[in-house]
Amino acid sequence: MRALLLLAVSVCLLAGCGDMVPKQNAAKQGQGQVTAQAVPREPAFDRRAAERAEAIAEGVRGVDQAVSVVVDRQISIAAKVSGFQRFRLKGIRQDVHHRLKAAFPNHEIHVTTDKKLFWELEKLKAKVNRGEMGFRQAKQRVEKINEDMKG
Repeated sequence: MRALLLLAVSVCLLAGCGDMVPKQNAAKQGQGQVTAQAVPREPAFDRRAAERAEAIAEGVRGVDQAVSVVVDRQISIAAKVSGFQRFRLKGIRQDVHHRLKAAFPNHEIHVTTDKKLFWELEKLKAKVNRGEMGFRQAKQRVEKINEDMKG
């Protein structure tokens, strides 16, 4: 009788302890996920957002072509405008800016219709897509282009 009682108690204890191990592992895994999420991510280019921004800008009347680069939360976009539409450049820039702000409310948006900046942004985007330029170097070029847009 004692042997049977001892065996039953041992089985209950082992079964109870066996349940604790997966719960502790799950708790540790959950903690690992929290710390992994807390680690800041590497800043990067957002190609999908850039393509979406270009499509939105090309939907504006007067814009023939658009090129954009999205770095972190900054959208830099250049619109090519030709013909008589060049008489209303300011209105086109404002329209593109308002549409992009509605589509990307958490982003900082820089819009230009300058042909030289369009060309520079196009070159930069091509280099980034081919992988010829590192993130830090490209970010500096984007900041320079954004600075030129204001001045």
